[in-house]
Amino acid sequence: MVLRIKLVCISISLKLQSDSNLSVNRTLLREVENH
Repeated sequence: MVLRIKLVCISISLKLQSDSNLSVNRTLLREVENH
């Protein structure tokens, strides 16, 4: 039960991170593709 809650918290935090870093990740991907 506790493990499931932890997994949910981790997934939510990851989603929030990915949402906030989406433009940064796109820029990094563009840089990688250019090099």
